[in-house]
Amino acid sequence: MISNPSQQLARLLRETRPAPIEVSLRAQLAGLDRVLGTHGLAVGQITEWVGDGSSGKTGALRALVSSVRRRGIAVAWIDGRQEMVAADWLDPGAAAPLWVVRPPHEAEASFCAEVLLRARAFGVV
Repeated sequence: MISNPSQQLARLLRETRPAPIEVSLRAQLAGLDRVLGTHGLAVGQITEWVGDGSSGKTGALRALVSSVRRRGIAVAWIDGRQEMVAADWLDPGAAAPLWVVRPPHEAEASFCAEVLLRARAFGVV
C-alpha cells in the first residue's frame, strides 16, 4: 500500500492513457465546433471558458468532454470552487477517464492545471 499521496498520484498518472499527439481537439458536434472555430481547442494549452451566467458554458463543456472521452482522450477537470456534481458527468460510453481535481483553495487551481499539463496524461485539462 502506498501511504505517500505524492507517490500515489505519480502512480495514477503513469496509468492514465497519454493524450494522442494532436494539435487541437474538435468537439465533433456541429454547433460547438462552429463556436470553437477552425482550430478547436489547443492541446497542452490552458483555455479559459468564460461567459455570462446561464449562457450554456457548462452544457457546452460537458458535450465537449463527452465527445473527447468517447474518442479515448483522458480529461482532467479542475473544480477550484468545489461545486461540480461529478455524477452529472458520468458517461458509460466513454473510453477514457475523467479526473476531477479539487484543490483545497481556489487559488491553487492554476498550479493544479500546470501539474496536470506537465504530466501529459490528459488531452483536455
